[in-house]
Amino acid sequence: MPNQAAPDPADVVEAYFQAINNGEYVAAWALGGKHITGQPYDYFVRTFSDTARDDVTVRSVVGNNVEVELDATQTDGTHRYFAGTYTVRDGVIVAARIHRE
Repeated sequence: MPNQAAPDPADVVEAYFQAINNGEYVAAWALGGKHITGQPYDYFVRTFSDTARDDVTVRSVVGNNVEVELDATQTDGTHRYFAGTYTVRDGVIVAARIHRE
C-alpha cells in the first residue's frame, strides 16, 4: 500500500477554522486545538464563546509554516484581528504563534 502524502498545511489550517465555525469543536481539537492552548478541551471550547465567526486568510506557506491573518467576528458584531503562524505536521497543527493586531 503506497504512503499517502500529508495534507497541505494551508488546507489543515483552513479545515481547523471551518470546524470551529461549524461548532465542530471535537474536530477542531483533533486538527490541533489540543496543541495550541495547552489547556483542557473545555477551556478550548470556552475560548470561542464570544466568537460568531472566524475568517482566516492564508498569506503564505513555507514548508510546514502557514502565515495567516484572522478576523474574529464577535457575537456583539465587533471584530478582533490576529496574525501569525501555524506549524502543521502530518495533517495536524502542532504549534501556533498568533498575536492580536
